[in-house]
Amino acid sequence: VTGVQTCALPILKVVRISGLFHGQLPDLPTTTLMPSVTLVAFGLSILVCFAGGLPRLIGSVAAVALGTAFMLQGLAGLHRITRGNAFRSGLLSLLYGMILILFPLPLFVVAGVGMADQLRLLRRPNSNPPTSTNT
Repeated sequence: VTGVQTCALPILKVVRISGLFHGQLPDLPTTTLMPSVTLVAFGLSILVCFAGGLPRLIGSVAAVALGTAFMLQGLAGLHRITRGNAFRSGLLSLLYGMILILFPLPLFVVAGVGMADQLRLLRRPNSNPPTSTNT
């Protein structure tokens, strides 16, 4: 899923409600995956953070940006993993509540889930197929 497709999702949902869109919306929790080199880039950016001057600043910005991307991928992975679970709404509400109350500690755990998802440790073929409502 490209960035343009992700930005167009709200527009596609409005068009779908109006009855003018007859296609299938992409299932973001299933299709969200970054390139495999991202973990290496994240590690290198953390190493550059220990340098001084401008490289430290650039490494810090890159580490925060990639860490945020892994956090978002972790949230998408948790949404995918809990799909079809009877306790899904409770688990996700608890997670988001913990993020609000204990900020930023749970985000480090969620970023770790995103890194594990990046390594495809949490991905099983045909696990939790998407529902017709794309939730």
